[in-house]
Amino acid sequence: MAFDESRDEKLGEKIVVEEGNNRVTVGICRYDKGEPKIQIRRLYHTRNSDSWEPARLGRLTFEEFDGVVTAVNDLRKSMDGEG
Repeated sequence: MAFDESRDEKLGEKIVVEEGNNRVTVGICRYDKGEPKIQIRRLYHTRNSDSWEPARLGRLTFEEFDGVVTAVNDLRKSMDGEG
């Protein structure tokens, strides 16, 4: 079965760190009404197209990691109706 973007649902997203042309985001996504899953992404701002493009996540700084943990907890609370 091929990936169908129309079945992909973003339930929430937070920007964890944004410095210059680098951004780390955490999101909760669900595909085809399945189980929600956490997505952690690094994005780079491109000068040519003025858009944010995905890049390999690689290693996280401690600041990025702390932000990811906080964002995951916040998103989870909001999904559980606590936030």
